[in-house]
Amino acid sequence: MEEEIRDIACSTSLKSFQRNRYFYSKLLTVRDFEDEQRYFIEKQRLINRLIHGEGVVCGLKVEKVENKESFIRITSGVALDCCGREIVVPEPVEIDLSKKISLEEFGDEETITRWVTIRYSACGKEPVPAYSAEFSCEETCCYSRIMEGYEIDILKEKPEECMSNSELCSIWANFVTKLTEGNYVDLEKKAPKWVKVGEYFNVYLIIKAKFRDMEVTIKSCDIKGFEIDKDTFPDDNFYLKAGEKKKFTYRIKALNFMENKELIEGQVIAKIKDGSEEKHDFPSITINALYEPKKQRYEEFINFYQKACSAFRDVPVILARIEVAKENTSIKVSKIDNAILDEKKFNKKLVYSIPMLYELIKCVEKQEGPQGPKGDKGDRGPRGPKGEQGPPGPGLEEDLTHIRKISWKHGMKMGLDEFITGLTQRKLWIQFSRNIKRGLDENTFLVAIKVPVTQKSRILTYQFEYLKGIIKSSDNKTFSFSINNGEEEKVKEYIWNFFGLLEEYEQEKKFKC
Repeated sequence: MEEEIRDIACSTSLKSFQRNRYFYSKLLTVRDFEDEQRYFIEKQRLINRLIHGEGVVCGLKVEKVENKESFIRITSGVALDCCGREIVVPEPVEIDLSKKISLEEFGDEETITRWVTIRYSACGKEPVPAYSAEFSCEETCCYSRIMEGYEIDILKEKPEECMSNSELCSIWANFVTKLTEGNYVDLEKKAPKWVKVGEYFNVYLIIKAKFRDMEVTIKSCDIKGFEIDKDTFPDDNFYLKAGEKKKFTYRIKALNFMENKELIEGQVIAKIKDGSEEKHDFPSITINALYEPKKQRYEEFINFYQKACSAFRDVPVILARIEVAKENTSIKVSKIDNAILDEKKFNKKLVYSIPMLYELIKCVEKQEGPQGPKGDKGDRGPRGPKGEQGPPGPGLEEDLTHIRKISWKHGMKMGLDEFITGLTQRKLWIQFSRNIKRGLDENTFLVAIKVPVTQKSRILTYQFEYLKGIIKSSDNKTFSFSINNGEEEKVKEYIWNFFGLLEEYEQEKKFKC
């Protein structure tokens, strides 16, 4: 009679370890040797499941078999299950799906989906005769070895995961993602959970049309305690085709301290061509606006890290998702999804080795993400050092037209009558080095008198009074200016007012001194 093999059970909870202690003359029984093995095996499995995790380590690719439409092949490889047990497939193995899936399972469907999984198993090897009890006449055999193997299962439903750290990314990245699913349109919003009071933070919105073409309208809402950057918010109308999606990035600022504040900053209206309409508020995300948000983020991450170890279950490792088609009285493998893609997201559970993690980190360092929105203008930096003197410029072109003579001297002193005579009789004239082809007019030269108009806080204020006159030239080379009749008295009045105010100002200045 052969014995039943009892392998070391899957540890679903933590326990203290106990190991053998040897001494001279100690009686060693089967229990002692089993405890010796159990101590090291369970220690190794504890490290595997808590540090390495579960999933495929290498190999174990599911593929079609040439000229065998109902077969799949699983390449050699290694996996770790949820109990930390190593599952080793030393050589490729072929599975006939016709022995795993019956035609009745298809029902009215032409294609069905199944899950290819692998689980740990152990069986006895090399049975040998064993000495029975002293008064027993029955002959027994016992296995002298335990073979660690595996079993391939084809399941209808996706097995549950033994543990999930899906919230770890959102905690570390400080982003929360919420989804609103409608009949015609889906909304996905991502925003930080912890923000700093008075600083803008980015919000990401994705709008996806499901089965119908539509016109989409986005409207903003006023939120108490928040300020929306109107320059970045997508107040807009646009069209989406079925299956198309559009992404937006905008900025919001928390105006004051708040905890667990719901952020619903807008509404989406989807209009279908047949006249039907669907309205959705933006997905609601809870925001915490603090003065030191980083501290709270670190505390939340530590709290997540220090939570109790998850309970482990004896569940299989998923290798692939396959689609199987029915053809008359046989079945055919139509599609194999080793990555287990869902909305273009990679869901295959893998166990990464240290060298592979190193290479992945290097890949991330080289990868550049999309350019983010333009930030606020920073403070002006310090003045830089003076640069070296540059080479001399080309200068003016040679033989350019220039002024050759004028009829007055800059800063020249003259009496009032002489000044008036110069304007009326001798005139003001200017001579150029060559003819001016287009000539000059009264708008080319402006003759003005600087006139004092008021006195504020013992300081004279001036304005310019422009004189009206005539520009004349006989050769388009020398031009003269003469004031119109009646302008002489106007000039005298300006000048006498000037002297009067100036004298009054000087007297007041001397008196104050």
